[in-house]
Amino acid sequence: MSFKIGSNSVRGLVLNIGLVLVLLGLMSFVFFYKVMPYVTNQNKVVTVPDLRGMTNKEAVRFLAARQLQYEFGDSLFRADVDPLLVLDQYPKANSKVKIYRKIKLNLNAATPPLVVYPDLSGFTYQFARQQLESLGLSIGNIYYKSDIAVNAVLESQLAGKTLLPGQQISKGTVVDLIIGMPGDKSDFMDSINIR
Repeated sequence: MSFKIGSNSVRGLVLNIGLVLVLLGLMSFVFFYKVMPYVTNQNKVVTVPDLRGMTNKEAVRFLAARQLQYEFGDSLFRADVDPLLVLDQYPKANSKVKIYRKIKLNLNAATPPLVVYPDLSGFTYQFARQQLESLGLSIGNIYYKSDIAVNAVLESQLAGKTLLPGQQISKGTVVDLIIGMPGDKSDFMDSINIR
């Protein structure tokens, strides 16, 4: 007994197309429901830990123990944080991800970036404060000196030495300002520490 379908008939064509569709459906089912979940670790989900505040080495060990990978992103700089500590991460803490997912870590820079010191001479204290804060610099002591330019910056100093416009200094540096005040007093009448 032999089973033969004529290939030149409409019935044969319909049967061949049906056979192809059944095989395609079977292969799709196996691929999407058996192979892909195995390859993509669909059922192996972990919670992303909070890595902020850890050193880069601690974070790498912590991730490896949880079958997660890492990559270092941008280096940011905050003067109030130790170098090479994790400042931010993506995905965020407590997110659910598959194992072997890469976690992007943004670290605090090892060395502060340099900024160009602006020319603040003649500008008001408020303007100078805004300019310094925008550059990541802090104001330390404020000294007042008799001058016709009231409430204007007369000079900027770093560790007792005059800072010149265009000079490069590290972000996070504390700068002292000499401000003009009315009166007939002697130099450096008063100083205020605003740290």
